[in-house]
Amino acid sequence: MGRKKGISKGEIANIYTLNQKDFDYTEWLILKYAREWTLVKGKNPSGDIVSEYETVVSSELRRYIDKLLRMMIFANYFGNKFLRRKKGHDACSLN
Repeated sequence: MGRKKGISKGEIANIYTLNQKDFDYTEWLILKYAREWTLVKGKNPSGDIVSEYETVVSSELRRYIDKLLRMMIFANYFGNKFLRRKKGHDACSLN
């Protein structure tokens, strides 16, 4: 799906491995937080990464990221429940 939307193989690999050297530090922290948030199924993650995230990322940006994460999980659940992917159709299409 990502490749069809223009994400390169390298970008997919970087997101998959999430090596700090492949990202700007703040970007890496945000992605790491998002991954941790997903792993705890939308609850507030804990640990050193969260402390660092809260220190480095502004409260305004954290609120935006939290809203974005909730919308993404909602869209995923909605798509899983109500949208049926037909062969040859984009899963995001409502047609």
